[in-house]
Amino acid sequence: MPTALADRALGPMVHGEPQRLTVLLRTSAAVYLGTADGDPRLVLVDDGGIAVPDCAMLPAGLRWRDLLTAQDRTGAPILVGAGEVRCGPRAVPVRADLDLTVPTIQPAAAEQGLVHLRTALATAIRRRTAWPVVHHHWSTGSAGPQALATDARYLIGRGPGVTPTGDDILAGAILAHVALGTPGIEAAATGIVDLARGRTTAASIVSLRGAAGARAATPLRDLLRAIGEQGDPTASLGRVLRLGHTSGADLLRGLHDGFAAAVPAAPAAPAAPADLTASADLTASAAPSARAAPTAHVRQSHPPRASVPPAPIPARPRAAAERKVS
Repeated sequence: MPTALADRALGPMVHGEPQRLTVLLRTSAAVYLGTADGDPRLVLVDDGGIAVPDCAMLPAGLRWRDLLTAQDRTGAPILVGAGEVRCGPRAVPVRADLDLTVPTIQPAAAEQGLVHLRTALATAIRRRTAWPVVHHHWSTGSAGPQALATDARYLIGRGPGVTPTGDDILAGAILAHVALGTPGIEAAATGIVDLARGRTTAASIVSLRGAAGARAATPLRDLLRAIGEQGDPTASLGRVLRLGHTSGADLLRGLHDGFAAAVPAAPAAPAAPADLTASADLTASAAPSARAAPTAHVRQSHPPRASVPPAPIPARPRAAAERKVS
């Protein structure tokens, strides 16, 4: 019988005693299942979709909507455990053997990766092939673990989409520090995940929790592997930039800021294209107009001061939010 391939981290759950889960979030290619109090535990992803932390990739020919038909029609419980996912009369075997672990990256590789990350983001902005990201001014001046922990309350849930911009930036920065083994990142990441519960989407909680546990969606995992091996990450960067409508660029922004904070001597940035500011800061752009191409402009938030949060991340058009998936 065709078997679903699940994240290795789910081994204890999928092979343990069956437990009842409920639907938290539905997207076109995936459904997020969790506990009654809203804690996501399992993401069922259709064949051909993108593997994310805590996912089970369904076998070819089976969509999550088909598997959960009985739940929609009769309210049948969704049970996960004993090596399967079951809903009413339908069940699919599950094997927890999907490796989404990100590699350990050395500082020299991160320095080289910084150049590729900045170049990819600047090129995407210039060509308008991906949404630019907001350049958040971190409260300590850089995106170290302390700044992530402090600024999370301003970033979590900010922006539109299944995984809001602020969450994606945080997830990318956490991944950078986890890959480098930055001291203090474990405590900071755990605090951010705890803070995110009840304040953002199930998809973002899965992403942030995965990053804290050194796991990432396959395009991000492959990019970090390419950076760690000091190979050519061009193809991997392109795949990440194609994630959702804004998620790819936002995740790269977070990776960039995390690496830049952790590497003692970050490399000099390449010359900025005309779309960027003279200091080569990446900027947020206006939404594309039906009449003319937009011109990027600076919309920057400032370091948190006492009871004064940074400027909110600008909202993007509703259509963009609807197209954005994790």
